[in-house]
Amino acid sequence: MLKDYYTILGISTQATPVEIKQAYRKLAKQYHPDVVGNSTADIQHFNTIKEAYETLTNTTLLNAYKQARWLYKAEAKQMEKTEKRTLTTIFIQLIALDKEVHYHTIQHLNAYVIATLSNKILDNTAIAILNENYNKDTVHKVMQYIVKLVTYTHNDYVQALLSKLVLLNNEAYRPYKVKLVIVSNNMLKQQNRKRYSWLWVALLTLFLLAVLYSIVT
Repeated sequence: MLKDYYTILGISTQATPVEIKQAYRKLAKQYHPDVVGNSTADIQHFNTIKEAYETLTNTTLLNAYKQARWLYKAEAKQMEKTEKRTLTTIFIQLIALDKEVHYHTIQHLNAYVIATLSNKILDNTAIAILNENYNKDTVHKVMQYIVKLVTYTHNDYVQALLSKLVLLNNEAYRPYKVKLVIVSNNMLKQQNRKRYSWLWVALLTLFLLAVLYSIVT
């Protein structure tokens, strides 16, 4: 599948050489393996960014690429536009989700939606990336956001998320998984208290009525 180098660099097809260079420098700095880690996915993503820049700034490669793009469009083929998933992109998605939660009211973004988005971000690919290379600092930040987002959800949805996190086989994740279980248990207790609070109110009301009745009679 032909890669969409313009989309990979986040630029338009009319971008100038200066704009291409600026976009490349920004992404290369953001996704350099020395910054995000040396996992296979991280290195592949960085190499794709580098490949896009080298193709769009080399006259011979650019002409050949433009011809290939034209043929793809003429044959109605889809180009590869999506970014390679990395630890950093997962982290960025979680940050965006956290901001979205605070931006919207509970009526517009309820616990079910939050849980769905969390599960979508932490799919099987994300779990594989987390298992592949343990970058202590980045993973610590990722797991902190996961724990934070869990507090916005209903315990039923937390259980679905926990079933995925069980697949994290690195021992370094154990403290986070234990913390999530504790958070989940606390949420369950709170939900049970809310669920049965009406019963205590009813019993108290009946008791007061009984006392009032005994006084009157």
